[in-house]
Amino acid sequence: MNKVKILWLIFILANIYDALFSFIAWHYPSVVELNPIINFFRVDGYLSMLKVTLGLKLMLFSAVYFITERVKQKTPILTIAVAVILLAVIWDTLDFLIFGSF
Repeated sequence: MNKVKILWLIFILANIYDALFSFIAWHYPSVVELNPIINFFRVDGYLSMLKVTLGLKLMLFSAVYFITERVKQKTPILTIAVAVILLAVIWDTLDFLIFGSF
């Protein structure tokens, strides 16, 4: 497998984990969602939050895909995108496990 495929796989799996982890964590009463887009639309209910989160993830996938298709060297852009999403996932997970909130 080449580097681009591995980076895409990590990017997709990290985003799936983030969406599922967020969906599970929303069921705890002490969890407060800090995503400004979800808070902007005042989304209430677990399924509504999941719909908005999946929509945001699809927009993120589309943006990263179209940016990487425009450049010749895909690896640096995908590496940055993977690093950012992994940092966000690790931060959310540790924040939930240690402090009990997002």
